[in-house]
Amino acid sequence: MSTQHWRSVSPDTSSWQLGLGLESLLLQQGKRGMEQVAASLEPGYLARSLNHLVHAQGEVWLLSGFPVGDTFENDGPLGALALARALQAAKRPCRLLCSRPLFAYMQELLPCTEFPIMGREASQSLAMQLLTTHSPALLLAIERVGMAADGHYYSMRGQCLSGRVAELDWLVREAECPVIAIGDGGNEIGMGKVNQALASLPITPCVTGCTELIPATVSNWAGYVLAAWLMALQGRFLHEVFDLQHEAQRMQQAGAVDGLTGQAELSEDGFALQQGVALVEQVEQLLGQYYVLS
Repeated sequence: MSTQHWRSVSPDTSSWQLGLGLESLLLQQGKRGMEQVAASLEPGYLARSLNHLVHAQGEVWLLSGFPVGDTFENDGPLGALALARALQAAKRPCRLLCSRPLFAYMQELLPCTEFPIMGREASQSLAMQLLTTHSPALLLAIERVGMAADGHYYSMRGQCLSGRVAELDWLVREAECPVIAIGDGGNEIGMGKVNQALASLPITPCVTGCTELIPATVSNWAGYVLAAWLMALQGRFLHEVFDLQHEAQRMQQAGAVDGLTGQAELSEDGFALQQGVALVEQVEQLLGQYYVLS
C-alpha cells in the first residue's frame, strides 16, 4: 500500500518537538502512575508510533475492549473508532478485533472480526490462523486488558476477569509486525514493555509487551491525539470525520459505561467527556501551527 495519501513524515526537529508536547498533554491530571511509565520510555514514542501507522504497508488491526459487568467500557472503543476514521479518510485498510458484546456494537461502524472468549489452546490457534491468513501490517491495542504473569486477567481493583476476556494477547505475542499499545493503568496489553516501572503500583500488571507504548491519563485521549495527527498529515481536522460527542452518546445508549465508575454516563475514566472534547480542540489548534489544515 502506497503512502501517497499522507504528507511526508520525517524525524525533524519540529515534528520531534510537536510529539513531545503531545506526549505531555496525554499525561495531564494523571493519578495512576503513568508519568513514571512515560519517564521509563525513550522520548518520542508518539512520533515513532505515528511513523509506524503512516508507513504500514497493509491492514492495520485495532484491538480493544475492556469488560465491565456484562457490558464494556467506553475507554478504548472510542479511541479505536477515531483512529479507524482517520485511517479510512486516507483510504487505508483497518479492522477492529474484539469479542462480544463490543463486537456486536462496533461491527455496525467499521470492519470487525470477532475473537471469541474461549480456552487458551483454541485462542492461540485462532490467533495464529488469523495472522497467517491475513498478515496484518501493524497491530494497535488501545485499552485492551492484557494477561498477567499468572496467565489470568485483572481489573485495576484486582478483580480476576478470566473467563470474561478473549485472549487477544496471542495476536500480539505471535505477530511479526510492529505493535503499538496504549494504556492508562498498567494492566493493558503492551505494559509488559515497562514491567519494572509498574512494580510500585498497586496493580497486577500485564506482561504482554509491544514495540511502542503510549501511556496516557485516559487511553482514549491517546487515540484521539494520534487520529488528529493522522488527519493533519492529510491537511484535515479530526472533527471532520469523528464527532466525539455524538459517538459517545451513541455508545452510551448501546450500554457502554465509564470504566472507573461503572455507570452509563458521558465520561471517560471519571473525566467529563467535555475534557476529551477540549483536548481534541487544543490538539487541533497545536497541529494547525505545523500543518496547513482546512
